[in-house]
Amino acid sequence: MLMSVPFILPVLSRHGLLPPEKLEACADSVSERRLLQRLVERGELNWERVLDLLESEWAIPWKRRQDWHEDWSERLPTELREAAEQTGVVVCQVEECWQVIANHPLQLAAFTDKGVLVDGKFESWLTLLPCRGSAQVEPLRIEEAVPETVFGDPLRQLLMESCEDSITDIHLEPIDTGGGRVRRRKHGRMLDHGEWSAARWERLMANLLHRGHLPVDRIRFPQEARLEEAGRVYRVSLIPALRGPAVVLRQLPSSSQSLDLEMLGMEAEMAERWRTLMAATRGLLLIVGPTGAGKSTTVRALLQAADPSRRKILSLEDPVETRIPGVQQVTVGASGKMVFAEGIRATLRQAPDILFIGEVRDPESAAAALTASLTGHLVVSTVHARSLSGAVWRLIELGLTPIDLASQLNALLSQRLMRLEGGDRRALFVDQVLAAADRERIRNQDLPVVAAGSEFAEARSRAAALGYCFEADELNRVFG
Repeated sequence: MLMSVPFILPVLSRHGLLPPEKLEACADSVSERRLLQRLVERGELNWERVLDLLESEWAIPWKRRQDWHEDWSERLPTELREAAEQTGVVVCQVEECWQVIANHPLQLAAFTDKGVLVDGKFESWLTLLPCRGSAQVEPLRIEEAVPETVFGDPLRQLLMESCEDSITDIHLEPIDTGGGRVRRRKHGRMLDHGEWSAARWERLMANLLHRGHLPVDRIRFPQEARLEEAGRVYRVSLIPALRGPAVVLRQLPSSSQSLDLEMLGMEAEMAERWRTLMAATRGLLLIVGPTGAGKSTTVRALLQAADPSRRKILSLEDPVETRIPGVQQVTVGASGKMVFAEGIRATLRQAPDILFIGEVRDPESAAAALTASLTGHLVVSTVHARSLSGAVWRLIELGLTPIDLASQLNALLSQRLMRLEGGDRRALFVDQVLAAADRERIRNQDLPVVAAGSEFAEARSRAAALGYCFEADELNRVFG
């Protein structure tokens, strides 16, 4: 049985039928169904009024029936019966129409996602509250003759449209009306995609929680998840905003896609240099750039260039986003059951040739990267920074000593995603392989502060002939 997620209570609260303290009670682990039942039994809430309000809010009619509770489990086709048992719904037949009855919208979403509603006519109903000591409340009608769940349709449609439009990020933002606003990022630019009604928004969020396997009892806490839809993979990030959950979905590269450094925009001489660096047996390699610069994709290309079939490659990620063929990937941190320190100890016992640490973002992950490097392993990781020197200062701020950093850091690669004249995007790279003089400057903390725009000046002059767009707004977006 799926756990309940607040689905009706926000509607009642917006219309003044539910005091704020009652809504807070549900937030403190009292299920929505149980709270509604208590309020009806105590006479604090009129169920007929609730149904009328939901009909108006969701544009879903309801009516009374007497035969929905008949047990048809033994007469159902095997596939239909198994899907009903797995998701906790009731399936019965009235005349020539199958009816699917559930206790919660997420159950309907889970059942119809099984794909068993393919033949004949179906009606989906929702029994929201069979209260003790009160009149039998009949199912709330959701829809008729649906081969796909209504809760799945908004999400699938949004993802399919975004894929066709080459969208990289989808931003789902709640608004005051109870609905939400959809914005999409294309080629680095944020584009408005309109506002959704409260009914459609609630269906979208319910299905997103289910499909993304997000724990609904933690909806008021930040969460990250992985969503697979129609052969594509999305990273889901949820934060509890004031008006409700705010979600960002980012499309990730396909795990079956073969990546080449030159394909990403790296010049041949630099690509060969980094293939040589990936053949090293120890040290630290850092991929540098702001959010959305394509660092994860570059790391994938580097690990593929290292030939996982001939070398042992492990990764520690929080969380694992894209599956990399031939790489043993481990989830650590808040997304897994191991912290970085435990993950490092465990992975080093596996004797890897290369260890990829998803991102150096805090003292714990920085210490993990240094520990692995000091024990004689090649470590690859990413750092959020605006420049090469900025990445070094960032690691020092996270607790790495300049002496250790100078001895272990082999090279840095900084990148930005730039728009091409034709509208697509390609990375622009600059790198620095540390020489003796560079290590001495790190030990002495004598690092020049170089603006990203200046750091990329030479690369930009070469890239202009390759069709990169260097209009003022694009330069301000990337380097401003």
